[in-house]
Formats: sequence, C-alpha cells, structure tokens
Amino acid sequence: MLVPMYAPSRVAAILKDGQAANRSRQANGRLQVILYMILLSAHLAVVWLLPFFPTQDGPSHVYNLVVYRDLLHGKGAWDRFYVLNERPISNQGFFLIAYPLLSVLTPGAAERAFLSLYVLLLGAGVPLFLRTFGRPALPASFFLFVVAFNRPLLTGFYSNSIGVPLLLLAIAVVWKTRGRSWVLRFPVINAAGFLLFAAHPLPFGIFLLAIALLAAVEAGDWRSRLGRLIWLAFIASPCLSLLACLRGAAPSPWRGACCPGGKCFSNLHFSPAQVFRPSN
Repeated sequence: MLVPMYAPSRVAAILKDGQAANRSRQANGRLQVILYMILLSAHLAVVWLLPFFPTQDGPSHVYNLVVYRDLLHGKGAWDRFYVLNERPISNQGFFLIAYPLLSVLTPGAAERAFLSLYVLLLGAGVPLFLRTFGRPALPASFFLFVVAFNRPLLTGFYSNSIGVPLLLLAIAVVWKTRGRSWVLRFPVINAAGFLLFAAHPLPFGIFLLAIALLAAVEAGDWRSRLGRLIWLAFIASPCLSLLACLRGAAPSPWRGACCPGGKCFSNLHFSPAQVFRPSN
C-alpha cells in the first residue's frame, strides 16, 4: 500500500506556490524586456536628438562620402586631387552602409542612420550571442548599454564599431550551423567572412580565430579535432584568401593627399577605409 508523503492540502499548497513563483518569473522577465527596449530606444534618441553626434573622426567620414559621391557624379573639382581606388580594401563598414543612403538622406542624416543601425545590431546581437551558447539573454545583455557608446565609437572608428555586433551575429550563426551539411556551412561561413572583411580587418581576424577555436573545442580526440580544423579550412578557403588583401595595405591617404602647390592636407585625417587614393 502506497502512503502519500504529503496531505492533499499540502500538495495543493506546493502547486500553488510553484504557480505563483512561475508567474513572478514571467512578470520579471516581461519587465526586463520592457526596460531593455526603453534603454535601447533611449540610445537611439541620443543619436537623433543631439545637434551632432560627438565623434573625433566622424566629420572626416562624412567628408569622404561627399567626395566619393561627387567623384562618381562628376561634380566639384575633386578629380584634380583624387582618383577612385578600385582595389578590394577592408575597413569599409561605414562607407558600404552610409553611401547608398545618400540617395534619400543628407550626409549628416546618413551618419545618424548608420549609428542607429549600430545600436540596433548591438541590441540584437548580444542577446542572440548569449542564447546561442546556452545563457539567458537577460539580465546580462543590459551590460551592453554601459559600453555601447564606447571610446572607439566616439573616436570615430565607425567601421570597427559596426564590426562588433556583426562579429557576434556571425559567430552565433556559424555555431548554430555546426554539424550541418557543408552545402549550408560553406555559404554561411564565407558570407560572414566576406561581410566582416568588408567591415574591418579586426573583427574579420577575430572571426577566423573564433571559428577555429570552436571547431577545436568540440568533443573528440585530437585526430577528430585536427580533421575538423582541416575540413573547416577547406570550407572557409574563399574568405581565408582575403588575408592576402591585407598584406599590401595602401599608404595612409593623409601622407600623400597634396594640392598642386605641394601643401599637404595633413589635418584632414581620412578614415583608413581609403575609398580613394591621391592622384599624382
């Protein structure tokens, strides 16, 4: 004969307490999500409500956009000083996002739209990254609001900054596709690699190191791990080939950007994106 450990009234009380605790957790989770969205909206408001977003090199990036647009449309006298650089160069994150927006936005508004995208990608990338590796998105994701407007961003390193959330998203997607067919992994890994290379070489390098480490730490003996690394190198060979593009870095544009009279514009501080090079 089975003897119940608890009286029916005690069982009912335990169930009731469990349901109350579950409702409390759900309410706390909803409150955290609401607070997270409020803080994210506040960061977007900062971008758009300030007269100018305070960065050191931001105006130089906007200047680059205007010069590039005028060169493509034959406006101004920029062709006396610059020709378009057609080499595949990294560190183009800001340009690739902001330049297409010039067809509908002013240069200043295009810069704000880029910064808004950075905030949104960071707000989505951090929670996704945490959940991908089995961690709850909140409250840990609140830490991003402490570092969102960081020193590199305020220095004006736009391409490097946009590379951070793109890196988190890329690693999360690659990890989610582990163990899948190479038919899927090949385009995922290389699309992520090419995107990060275009954005900035630093997140691109970290991405290559991260996917190699993720493959190395998966279960198995050293032979299976070595086999995974070799197979990964084969799959990622297209984006690995981009490393050759980083060897011949173009010269700093503010060293050679001179007017016909010989006076160098050493105070322009172009972005290292180098979308143009000085003409002879």
